[in-house]
Amino acid sequence: MVKVSASQVIAVAKKYLGLKEKPANSNKIIFNTAYYGKEVSGSAYPWCAVFLWYIFKEAGASALFYGGQKCAYTPTLANYFKQNKRFYATPKVGDIVFYQFPGSKRINHVGIVIEVLGPNKIKTIEGNTSIGNDSNGGAILERVRSTSSVKGYGRPDYDNEVEDPTTKIYSQKDFVKDIQAALKVKVDGVAGPITLGSTITLSRSSNVRHAAVAPLQKYLKALGYYNGNIDGYFAKITEDAVKKYQSKYMRNPDGVIDAGQGTWKRLLGMVK
Repeated sequence: MVKVSASQVIAVAKKYLGLKEKPANSNKIIFNTAYYGKEVSGSAYPWCAVFLWYIFKEAGASALFYGGQKCAYTPTLANYFKQNKRFYATPKVGDIVFYQFPGSKRINHVGIVIEVLGPNKIKTIEGNTSIGNDSNGGAILERVRSTSSVKGYGRPDYDNEVEDPTTKIYSQKDFVKDIQAALKVKVDGVAGPITLGSTITLSRSSNVRHAAVAPLQKYLKALGYYNGNIDGYFAKITEDAVKKYQSKYMRNPDGVIDAGQGTWKRLLGMVK
């Protein structure tokens, strides 16, 4: 069997981002046409799983999706991964994610994981979705999802490849170590008076390119507050992420991380 990497399948999925069924609410789309061998439309043809069948097929990885066969019914696809002992509770890039949204009595939607953002948050590409309708929205989109509605992850038997760094959850201890390195103090992953006393103010007007900015962005991303690139530059998108983080404990979040003060203490795990 020819082995294919997760990145190859994801690259195919990204080609179709933004594509929508036409007309709206018809389920009339190229993936269904390929799957059924003719144009189809109507409520009997939801296509979130069909989209995955299509991208695996285009990537030359049909055998990794459903043993080379067709499958449009999400519970059946989930059972296939369970029976083959490839169904997991924690995500990796390339996994097929199975959802059971509130109000449904069964698994009713699937997507493919393209990034693990933190312990309770993933980024996916999904077919037949929209911001207003998670499981029957008619478009192919990137979604940032809480894992609260996830029932599990089917893991295709991809070719071995270098581990994607986005699959590693960036912990608070990792963050503390990187901040200590940026501040040039002892690196042990435990924040104390020396680490706190060495912190500097980070804001859009202070230390905008300091070495501490990149780990800050990475940690806020792991927590689900930051969706930008890890570029080490404290721009407005970073300020907005800091404000969202501060809103947990400040009445008027300002997006400024003052040296030695409350936001640093919370980020470093010195106060809860």
